[in-house]
Amino acid sequence: PQGWLMAIVDGKAAGCVLVNDSTDLTAGEVVYMGVHADFRRRGIGRCLIQKACEITARRGIRRIELAVDLRNSHALSVYRSQGFVQVQRRLALAMIRRHNDV
Repeated sequence: PQGWLMAIVDGKAAGCVLVNDSTDLTAGEVVYMGVHADFRRRGIGRCLIQKACEITARRGIRRIELAVDLRNSHALSVYRSQGFVQVQRRLALAMIRRHNDV
């Protein structure tokens, strides 16, 4: 929970970032980062990522990882501006269940 941050602007939730330890404890992992549409293009995403990196570094972890859809050009721009580089590509699988499948 110490790696879960929310950005509040004028008393409203503007965005959040969730950072956890990687499963092997060698890196921090941005599990989720998002900025509400009403608050985009104000630097909030960059600020959230900077804070996530600071929290991870203070704990002695020097590497932080995340996954992003290559079609999400806005997110890629934010991450690249903060020094993130692509190190690999992975296949993501999803299953959509119908209501009567439960």
